[in-house]
Amino acid sequence: MTVEQIRKPRFSGQFYPGSLNKIPPKRAILIGPSHHHYFMGFSLAGYEKYRTPLGDLEVDLGLQQTLASATGFDFEPEAHMHEHSLEVILPMLQYVVSSDIKIMPIIAGSTSRANITNLADALASHCDALSDVVIISSDLSHFYNYNEARRLDQETLAFILEEDSDSINERSGDGGRLACGHSGISVAIKLAKLWGLGKPEVLIYYNSGDSGGDRNRVVGYASVAYPAPDLAIEPGP
Repeated sequence: MTVEQIRKPRFSGQFYPGSLNKIPPKRAILIGPSHHHYFMGFSLAGYEKYRTPLGDLEVDLGLQQTLASATGFDFEPEAHMHEHSLEVILPMLQYVVSSDIKIMPIIAGSTSRANITNLADALASHCDALSDVVIISSDLSHFYNYNEARRLDQETLAFILEEDSDSINERSGDGGRLACGHSGISVAIKLAKLWGLGKPEVLIYYNSGDSGGDRNRVVGYASVAYPAPDLAIEPGP
């Protein structure tokens, strides 16, 4: 289907469903940063289900085991226990798509370039560009004033549009102040290249100051999406 990076607004209360493709995906791979537990690499959720007010979402444990074998990454329960970065997306996914969609939540800890390449390669090999959707959870800049945040966020978005994952990681680092989900963003960029998708597009950008918050200390948000691959249509008889 498409690799989609949804920098979802945790504080402003807005969501941009247009970043989900019109073709309903069968499975969603979600990658978000760890805010509460320090670990190395990525953690592949080993739960059977996630429960939201809209019902249960089934975790694709078959894919979890396949990715674990391919990458060497495991399930780090502490990384998922109190982590909000993916959980807040799930009701939106149920509302926009369906509660029948299977999910594969992945939490990023402190990652190396090799970790990012490893996960991207595994996703490219074991997921389907036509039936899977990949959603990346991240805010943009944290706690700068309104104008400085806009300047920094436009620089970060420019690196995303240029598919320059190295610069995104160098700017953010473990602190993640310019993009807390930089590891997931880098995975999506590498995966999109492996899948041969087109260029990403910014669908919406704003910060918390645009929704009536304090403009002296804002958080930036955007939705960026890759186009779906062309569907091959067999000619009729």
